Amino acid sequence: WQERTRAVEDGLSDALHDRLTQRFVDRRTQMLLKGLQNGEQLAAVEEDGAILVDGQGVGRLEGLCYVLEPGAADAERRALSSAARRVLVPELKRRAKALIGDPDEAFALGERGLIIWRCGGAGDGAPVGRLLSGATALAPRLEVLAADSLGSGARAAVRQRLGQWLDGHLRMRMRPLRRLQAAGLDGPGRGLAFLLVEGLGNVRTAAARAVLNGLGAADRAHLTRLGVRFGTRHIYLPAMLKPGAVELRARLWSVHHRTIDLAPQRPSSPALVGADLPPGAAEAIGFEAFGQVCLRVDVVERLAARLRALVRQGPFGLEPELLALTGLQLTELAPVVEALGYGRDQGGTYVRRRSPPPRNPRRRGRAAAHTSPFAALRGLRLSG
Repeated sequence: WQERTRAVEDGLSDALHDRLTQRFVDRRTQMLLKGLQNGEQLAAVEEDGAILVDGQGVGRLEGLCYVLEPGAADAERRALSSAARRVLVPELKRRAKALIGDPDEAFALGERGLIIWRCGGAGDGAPVGRLLSGATALAPRLEVLAADSLGSGARAAVRQRLGQWLDGHLRMRMRPLRRLQAAGLDGPGRGLAFLLVEGLGNVRTAAARAVLNGLGAADRAHLTRLGVRFGTRHIYLPAMLKPGAVELRARLWSVHHRTIDLAPQRPSSPALVGADLPPGAAEAIGFEAFGQVCLRVDVVERLAARLRALVRQGPFGLEPELLALTGLQLTELAPVVEALGYGRDQGGTYVRRRSPPPRNPRRRGRAAAHTSPFAALRGLRLSG
């Protein structure tokens, strides 16, 4: 009986609390509606973006969007929204005007392709736009993040300003690729430039073999003057391997392929170990994947050149110079060296792995000719 009595008391207490809360909410809603009918200014926006209605916090304004806190009843929510909108519409217009007049330094490209507006330098800024997948990674689409309360004219002006900033941002950070596009190359040179632009700054040498075979000395010299470096495994633009360029490449590739944001994976060293990257992501940010180890393509070329120099002197070990060059531990470097074509001998040192001799169809044809029946006929001498 004591347990039953306690349960009844708890139920009555909860019911009473709900009734009192509802009565208070109904009374406040009626006051809000009455104030709105009388034209009273019941809402305000604080400097930190907090939205107050009748002195009570009901939501937040971030950038050009606002969010009302959930939990209110439908009638009260409509009243709060009506009261808030009276002050939010002029505030949104004021912010849009400030955004349009701000310099380029007020904007930044953040995670997941969000365009961040550094609102007056306070806080961490707020998202006002977003990049969406476009025709290519270098041509993303732009979406304005703004409340419906912002008029179409102001929204169009905001879109134009964000578009101007984005074009300038990409043009400055992707200048080496823009120069390749505007170089006026013909034939194989233009084909290689296209592959480099599509790869955001690098392409596998094997993948470009067809255009490399037709590339003349003049085009190669022209591409070299434009900053292109020709390696044994990669053709690349060193300028597109700088930290700022790699970060932008990561964001653009992630947006274009609608995948995880690669920018947090961008390493401060030339190596990336243990990252779970989507297929094609490593090369998109200027790295080559060797299993769980990714090396920046220019470091791969230097490592491959150093290994060729060492093997010419005989079997070699993984000396500290190689560890310093790659930034890898000994256990991490070993599979990379093996992937580059070297194996261990019985002594534990590395030698170049022997590959089977290439098949020559001409030689095979000649050998077959000597053993064919026609060869025997040629050797016969017919007497008259």
